[in-house]
Amino acid sequence: MINYSVLGSGSNGNAYAFCFNGKTILIDSGFSRIELIRRFEKSGLDFSTVCAVFVTHLHPDHCKGLGVLARKDKLPIYVNQTTYEYCQSEYAKLGIPEDCRVIFEIGEIIQIGDFEISSFRTSHDSTGSVGYTIRIDDKEFCLVTDTGVYSDEMVENAKKSNVLFLESNYDETMLKDGPYPYFLKQRVAGERGHLSNKQAVDFLKNCDVVCDKGEVITLEESSKIEKVYLIHLSKVNNNAQHLQETYNSKVTVCENGQLVKGNLV
Repeated sequence: MINYSVLGSGSNGNAYAFCFNGKTILIDSGFSRIELIRRFEKSGLDFSTVCAVFVTHLHPDHCKGLGVLARKDKLPIYVNQTTYEYCQSEYAKLGIPEDCRVIFEIGEIIQIGDFEISSFRTSHDSTGSVGYTIRIDDKEFCLVTDTGVYSDEMVENAKKSNVLFLESNYDETMLKDGPYPYFLKQRVAGERGHLSNKQAVDFLKNCDVVCDKGEVITLEESSKIEKVYLIHLSKVNNNAQHLQETYNSKVTVCENGQLVKGNLV
């Protein structure tokens, strides 16, 4: 059985754990080491099984815990070549020892035990930002987050997955009428910002996995995608409860900072 957890997503910190056969792959570490371990324990997962950390991009809510994990736990930190080359100042601040640095090319397939990890480009205001697919045995996970627009490549990766983690950051009306200054509204809604609730629905429709039943959006039974987690919700510009009411039980809305766990047989 594969155990996985959204250890947290949103501005408070982001981290996703995938566990199988006594090993764990971590995507992002936007929490302190102490908080990350606390969230592992709360998920019923064993922090000592973490064998590698992969990074989507170098914004603090995704990477601020990386340096400590590398220095204290000697964990390899995987960052793509584009990010490493063009975000040198942000990367240097993390203090990752040289022997813990693993640099890879976007799209390269990386094998770690039973895990097969590959990356794809996203559109965010952090150079080299990526999403990931994680294949374990005959099951596949896809993580699409922190992107202002989505591409055919993202959709194709999502279609192949059993479990999809998809950004649904903001409600367009709440953002427009909300307290953010104009420049920040433009950033969030821009092509290098975040996906809105509407864009998330459109993304799922492009995956051929949803149908509308009244106001409830339901996953098609014929789809390979068994479960969707809507992630990276804004605390200010979204309403998790209202969003959940528009989907059926196959879709879980992860409130900002919320810990959610699951498994796949």
